[in-house]
Amino acid sequence: MSFILKQASSTTWDRTPSTDAIVDVRIEDGVIVEIGPDLARRPGESIYDVGGDILAPGLHDHHIHLRALAAVESSVVVGPPEIQSLDELSERLRRASVRLLPGQWIRGIGYHEKVAGDLDRWVLDRLVPNRPIRIQHATGALWMLNSKAIEACGIGHDAPVGAERGPDGVLTGRFWREDDWLGGRLPRTSHDFTALSQQAASRGVTGITEATPGATDAEVAGFVHAIESNTLVQRIHMMVEPEVTDPVSPLISLGPTKIVLDDLALPPFDELVDRITEVHDRGRPVAVHCVTRTQGVITIAALEQVGCRRGDRIEHGSILGPESMAQIAALGITMVTQPGFVATRGDRFLRDVPAPSQPDLWRLGTLLEAGITVAGSTDAPFGDPDPWMAIKAACTRRSLTGQVVGAGEAIDLETAIGLFLGEAANPGRQRRIALGAPADLCVVAAESWSAGSHVEPWVRATFVAGRPVYTAP
Repeated sequence: MSFILKQASSTTWDRTPSTDAIVDVRIEDGVIVEIGPDLARRPGESIYDVGGDILAPGLHDHHIHLRALAAVESSVVVGPPEIQSLDELSERLRRASVRLLPGQWIRGIGYHEKVAGDLDRWVLDRLVPNRPIRIQHATGALWMLNSKAIEACGIGHDAPVGAERGPDGVLTGRFWREDDWLGGRLPRTSHDFTALSQQAASRGVTGITEATPGATDAEVAGFVHAIESNTLVQRIHMMVEPEVTDPVSPLISLGPTKIVLDDLALPPFDELVDRITEVHDRGRPVAVHCVTRTQGVITIAALEQVGCRRGDRIEHGSILGPESMAQIAALGITMVTQPGFVATRGDRFLRDVPAPSQPDLWRLGTLLEAGITVAGSTDAPFGDPDPWMAIKAACTRRSLTGQVVGAGEAIDLETAIGLFLGEAANPGRQRRIALGAPADLCVVAAESWSAGSHVEPWVRATFVAGRPVYTAP
C-alpha cells in the first residue's frame, strides 16, 4: 500500500531542522520512505490531503490494562464520585441486578471505603443476596466476593495466601492481589476491544503497553487474534513472563516482566533480588509496580545490588522522596508515571496523604530535571484512558476541584506530549517523522491546539503501520 500525506506541517511537535515546513510524506508498506515538498503522485497511489494541519507521531500509552478496560464496559461503577453512601451503593446494585438474567454476575468497579467502609462477603450478601457479585477496589489490589460468588468459584481450602480469613478461619470474601488465581475460577468471558481501540485511535493513540502481570503465551495469542480480527488496531507492547515466546504478529512486541509489590505482603529482600536476577538471566528487563515510598526504596536497593538491565522500569512511583532521584538517575531506571491521577485523585491525595509527603506525590518535573527517563501513561481503567487529560494534568497539576498538587512538578506542554512519544521498548528515545520510521501517525487540526492552551486537540486522522485506522467524521 502506497499513499502520500500532502501539505503536512510538523510545527511544534517535531524539533527537526524541517520544523515549520509544509511537506509531503510518502508511505509505502507501513514505512515512511520519502519526505519533501510537492512529491509527485505515482500511478495507483492515493492522496490524503493534510491541508496544513499538524502531522505527528502517534501517541503511545506506556501502561494500560486492556482486558480490564474492556471489562469495564460491562461493569457497574460503585465508588466515588458517582456513589457516596451505602444507600446509593445498594440502589446501584439493585438496578444492576434487575437487568441481568438469573445466575449472571454483577461486576462492580471503583469501590472506596469512604462509601460504606470495608466490604466483605456478609455485607455483600445483604446487598445482593440472590446472585454472585464481585467488586474491585479502586486501587485494583482487592476483589470482594459475596457467598454466592465464592460458591460459584468453588473456593474452599485451596484458597491462596491473598484470600483473607477471619479469626475463625472462614473466608471473608476479600482477595488481595489474586487476579490470576481468581481469573482461573471465574466465568470465562471474551473481550471485544473494538470500542476502546477505536476510542484510542480517535485520540491519536497508535501504540499501547499492556501492563497486566503474569501474561503467558495464551494471553499473547489472545491479542494476536484481536489484531488479526481487526478488533484491536494499535501496536501492542506486552509485559510477559520470561518464558513467553515471540508472537507471530508484527504489531505485537514483548517487553519486561512485571513484578508487583504490595506493602501487605512484601517479599524478603533476597527473594526480590533473586526474582530480578532470574528475569535478567532469561533476557528480559523488569517492570516493578511501586506505589509507596517503601516499595520504591526496596526496588531501588534491589536493582542497585543486581545491576540494571536496559529497559528496567518502575511503574507508578506514586511517592518518591528527593533522596531517590540521584539513585534512579545513576541506575538508568525508566519511570513510568500517570500524571492523570493528579487530576482524578488529587483531591483525595490532598485529604488523605500526610502533609510532609505531599510534595513527593506523582513527581514529574523533578524526575526530568534529575536526568531520569520518564514515560507517560494512563493506567486505564484505574485511570482515565484519555492521554490528553493526562497531558493537561502534567502541565497544570490541578485536581478536579482546581487544587494544585505539587506545583513544582508541572512541566510545559511540549514536554508533556513527549512523555507519550517515546518508543515502546525505549521510552527515552522519541519517535520522529523520519525516513525509515514506522508510519504510526496522527493528524491534528492546527486551529484546535496551540502551545500553552492546554485544549484537547481535534485529531483528524490516525494511521498505524501506514493503515488508516481512524478518520474524523
